Amino acid sequence: TGGYDGKGVMALDGPDDLQRAFEGPYVLEERVEVASELAVIAVRGTDGAVATYPVVEMVFDPVLNLVDHLLVPASVSEEVSRTAEQLALQVVDGLASPGIFAVELFLTRDGRVLVNETAPRVHNSGHFSIEACPSSQFDQMLRVLMEWPLGATDVCGHAAMVNLVGEGGSGPVHVEGLSGLLGIPGAHFHLYGKQETRTGRKMGHVTLTDPDRERLDHNIRETKRGLRIVPAAGKQP
Repeated sequence: TGGYDGKGVMALDGPDDLQRAFEGPYVLEERVEVASELAVIAVRGTDGAVATYPVVEMVFDPVLNLVDHLLVPASVSEEVSRTAEQLALQVVDGLASPGIFAVELFLTRDGRVLVNETAPRVHNSGHFSIEACPSSQFDQMLRVLMEWPLGATDVCGHAAMVNLVGEGGSGPVHVEGLSGLLGIPGAHFHLYGKQETRTGRKMGHVTLTDPDRERLDHNIRETKRGLRIVPAAGKQP
């Protein structure tokens, strides 16, 4: 229990795999065949008003088991989007608390939409909203705390968020390829201020916005190809 950012998660292929499972308590869940992973950021005001951001499609790093990048709106049908939003609102209604909630879901290969987990806070899957929406998830949290009306959550065009994850060992933070990134239209760089980078540690993110989905996909590839967070001792000349 207590897993986050891909830590504390293990896929088991059969009973024999239990021998290599974690020490201490753990939870066994039914394995499902996942077609894609989705997320909905939902907000509930102190007056009971609710709002949801467009459904997000998350693409995971197969080794680190954390979000590599995400796309919004998700490449799913309107029916799947409606189901995901309805499930997210059901979760929020069940919790009966004001605040902001990230509801992560599985879209299975047989077309089911299942709730995976919920984080009762601003969340990595909602960072795109800082640049892509009239009111970001952080704006919404302030509105809830101040008992102000909730803000608009629509996305103009297409947006993506690319996680910046440390690689190449541990040490003081060095950013490679920043000048190239800043040449990409619609690119916004966020560094979290952590003093030490480690392999697999989230160090920041990049938001990309573009009215054209194909161009956005190209900019995602360019960002992933050119930008790296490495230890200063191992930086490239």
